Amino acid sequence: MLVGDKCSPEAVLSRTLVSVEGATVANGFEFPYAIRSLVIEALAVARDAPMQPEPSEQFRTDRSIEARIEGLPRQECVVLFLREVLEFSRRETSLLLKTSDENVDRLLTFAWKRLGDLEPYCLVPLKSRYSAHRELADGDRLMT
Repeated sequence: MLVGDKCSPEAVLSRTLVSVEGATVANGFEFPYAIRSLVIEALAVARDAPMQPEPSEQFRTDRSIEARIEGLPRQECVVLFLREVLEFSRRETSLLLKTSDENVDRLLTFAWKRLGDLEPYCLVPLKSRYSAHRELADGDRLMT
């Protein structure tokens, strides 16, 4: 979702694995460290992505939630994903994107306006998908 058509998710994942290999991370922080490293790598790939044109009316009504989010201009898509799905704080998001807190707020506002009739509760399936991965990773840590 963060890299769009510029690079395959597999390539971003392999670059992330290379960058975190051998890193020393405090016990219990491995999963958040891995997620943040993956987001940083995806942002490095997507940072210079061109802005996309305004969505059409068909964009608002005929597409899945994921497709609608992916159809946003890249910066808005990234901010929406980080803030609303991964639940990063405003400050964490601005630091990752190397922008101001106010710009993060503006991009999030623009994203919600472009999504039009989409309500925040519609993101629950995306949130649950990522929280399920987090719970699975936490369970693996407890077993070892």
